[in-house]
Parts: sequence; structure tokens; C-alpha cells
Amino acid sequence: MKLLPNVNLSVKKAVHHILPRVCKNHPQAAVLAVNTVLHDCSDPNPEIKCLGITTLCAIPEFVEHVPGAVHASLSDSHPKVRLAAVNGCKSLHSHTPQAASEQGLINILYSLVRDSDPRVSTAAILALDFLLAEEGGIIVTKAMAKHLLRRLEHYPPVQLASVLQAVAKYKPKEEDEVFEELSLIDPYLVHSQCPAVNVNCINLFLDLIEDNYAHLIDQLVERSSPGLIAYLSSASESTASTVLKFLLSERGKAWLKNLPSADLMPRIAESPSVKIKKLSLIAITCKETEADDILAAVTPFCYDKSCGSQAVRCICKVRSNLEV
Repeated sequence: MKLLPNVNLSVKKAVHHILPRVCKNHPQAAVLAVNTVLHDCSDPNPEIKCLGITTLCAIPEFVEHVPGAVHASLSDSHPKVRLAAVNGCKSLHSHTPQAASEQGLINILYSLVRDSDPRVSTAAILALDFLLAEEGGIIVTKAMAKHLLRRLEHYPPVQLASVLQAVAKYKPKEEDEVFEELSLIDPYLVHSQCPAVNVNCINLFLDLIEDNYAHLIDQLVERSSPGLIAYLSSASESTASTVLKFLLSERGKAWLKNLPSADLMPRIAESPSVKIKKLSLIAITCKETEADDILAAVTPFCYDKSCGSQAVRCICKVRSNLEV
């Protein structure tokens, strides 16, 4: 507790980091720390203010002190402080689920979906989804969807993926509205920085067209396939896994018919999870014209302890398909 008021930022960060655990094991420590934490919440330095609000929301014993500090931070002029306050609402909900609604935070979070800072806006969307999970998550109105769609270009890739997922919760009713939305999200079918953007954009496209405009699905597959294939060769496990998970899903089946099995060939250095997913897809996609080359390439993986059984199953499946 003696180090909490320390003016050295590194020391203060370390103390704030461990304080929730200290208070959990020694609840009486919260009484000693609360005034200093509240003081940090109003510090002119945004970094210290963020530490204060994050800690305040994380400790159940501080809950009665949360409303004033969080309300002030949610309207702070610095985006980092607003972001910390939005994420603090999630921490608050984790230990005191009724607090957010009782303290009027839900409506403020809805207003922050329109925040000028894309990270704050996205955090507000994710926070609402978390706080309202039992009610189905955030409610996306026509006005909100329209606002988000017109600001897509301002969101960094990771945040953009979350925004596209949120927009999918709104179902346009008029044909003009459907095609306006399609035109706004079309550029992100070929996004080259984040596979989750491509996949979430494809899913949003499917939501909009699969019932009344199913004839457009072939065009969707043709336009989006090159981007997905490019990600399959990525050295990043999370990047490849995002695309593989989609291709293995029910919705991904339409993309398999024109997917060359050679593009799915695993590499020795890849993780067991990625290898197994790729071999599972090869068993489905391998065509007669490429079977000999694919079988020869897959055979060495039969001796790989991390994916050998899947490689054997893949070979058996390919041979079985050729005999049909």
C-alpha cells in the first residue's frame, strides 16, 4: 500500500497490476487503497487515470465508488481513458453483474458506439455484447448499422472484424438497403491484413444474400477465394486457423469445390492443429486429376507423430473417393 502513491509510473503500474489480487486475499487492504485509487482516477496524466479506473472497476470492494469515476472517464477527452473505462465496465460486470444497469452505464456504452475513436467504438460494442449476453448481446438498430457501415474505413483491421460481426445482427428489410450494405462491405472481401475481416465479411454477405439472392453466392465465392487462399500459406498459426475453421464449417462448403488441394498442403513447421485441419480439407477437396501428386505429398506426414493418424485417414478418404 505504501507504494501505491508513488509518482514513478513504472512502480505505479506494477502496484496497480497486483492490487486486485492483494485485495482478493486481504479484503481489508481495499479500505487502505481506495482513496489513492480514486485520486489516480482524476489524475491529469491519462496513463495514471487509466490505471486508476481499471483498478477501481476490478475490485468488488470498490463498487460503491465506481459510478462517479466511471461516468467521468467515459466522457473524458482522452480516448485511452474512455477505452479504459469501457473495458472497466466489463470487469465491473464480471464481479457485480447488476452494477452496469443500475448505474446507467448501458445507455452510455450505446452512445459510445458512435465514438470518434474506432478503438473506443469497438470496445463499446464488445462490452455491450458481454454485458447483455443473457439478452442476446448488443441490439444493432438500422441507424447504428448505417453509422458503422459508413465508417468502416476508419477501423483498424482487428476492430473492423468485430464491427462487421456486430453489423450482421441487423437484418435490412428493403432490397435497396440490402444492396447498399453489400456495396459498402464489398471491398473487405479481399482484405489483405486480417483474415477475420475476410471471414466476417463473407458471413455478412451470406446473411444478406442466401435467402433471396442465392444466385449471387457463386460470385461471392469467386471474388473472395483468392484472399482466403493467400492466408492459407501464412506462417501465422492464428491466421491460417481462422480461414481453415471457416472452410471446415457448413458455410465454407461452397468454397471447397474450386479450392486446389495443393494450396492446402501442410508444412512441417506448422502446428499440429493446422496440419490436421489442412489434411481434413484435402480429404474433401482432392480431385482425380491431382490425386497422385497429393497422395505422394501427404504420405510423409503418416510418419509425423503430431498428425500421422489424420494423414492416414486423408489418404484412405482420397483413395475411397477415387474408387466411387
